Amino acid sequence: MAESTSKPHVPQSEPSGLTDASATFEKMRSLLEAKDDTSRFVGLALLKSVLDNGHLAQDPERVRILWEALSPKFLDRLLRAHSNDKFSKTEAQDMVDLAVAVLHIFSNLLPEVSRKKKRLVGRTELLIKALVERYFY
Repeated sequence: MAESTSKPHVPQSEPSGLTDASATFEKMRSLLEAKDDTSRFVGLALLKSVLDNGHLAQDPERVRILWEALSPKFLDRLLRAHSNDKFSKTEAQDMVDLAVAVLHIFSNLLPEVSRKKKRLVGRTELLIKALVERYFY
């Protein structure tokens, strides 16, 4: 009986298409530029994970491109999230937490010139309000 020399199929541990940096970057960019909030939210969650744990954070040009792909109005809506008929208190807090985390990451990774622009500093009032509501009410 001859032995088989073919390798057994091993399932991938990461989602298909997100195993290399270029594919991950393009996927995040397209999600952040999407018109629907669900895609944007998924893009933010992926972005946070990749920038926290990946080599993408070491590429200032790609960081800048992703920052510019992100809608400031969408971030503002997340920072204003509160419980209502659509969202539970936990869901609303998760939205605020994600927006705060993303702003924190970008405030650390963006060059100083970008950090001084309204695109980032314009979120300050809502960021402070969200943090005050979280810890003092």
